[in-house]
Amino acid sequence: HHHVSPPSPTNGPNAVTEPGRPARLRLQQLIAEGLYISRPLAHIFSMFVFQQKSWKLWLISLAMDLMSLLLHGGVTKLKSPEKSEILRRRLVLLLYLLRSPFYDNHTKGVLIQFLKALSSTIPLVYLIIDPLLAYIPLWQQTYSYNWMT
Repeated sequence: HHHVSPPSPTNGPNAVTEPGRPARLRLQQLIAEGLYISRPLAHIFSMFVFQQKSWKLWLISLAMDLMSLLLHGGVTKLKSPEKSEILRRRLVLLLYLLRSPFYDNHTKGVLIQFLKALSSTIPLVYLIIDPLLAYIPLWQQTYSYNWMT
């Protein structure tokens, strides 16, 4: 008969490490980090196979980000720096709304319509909105590549 004891704070997959040292990652989290780190290589390969503004390129990028986050699981057992990074990656998912081709086909029209409505209904807001409307296409074209995060 083999007796297995439950993990304690000093052993096991969720062991507490010394302050300042990164938490020990489970295999699932290591795979998640591998996915996240390999995104630039996947991007280069995908660019050779698909067009720059292809839905396939956009979907591969989104799938890699989502799978990485799902494999990480919750943030409750992570240390503060790791927890902050995972929360940042979750927030960065919103940038997919500004990436082509999703932006070109969905976000652009709604965003421009919303900003124009604000500009025309709230006094003096046009002083901010009009230059912003002029700058958005340049910003989107320059900074919203599929793999910018």
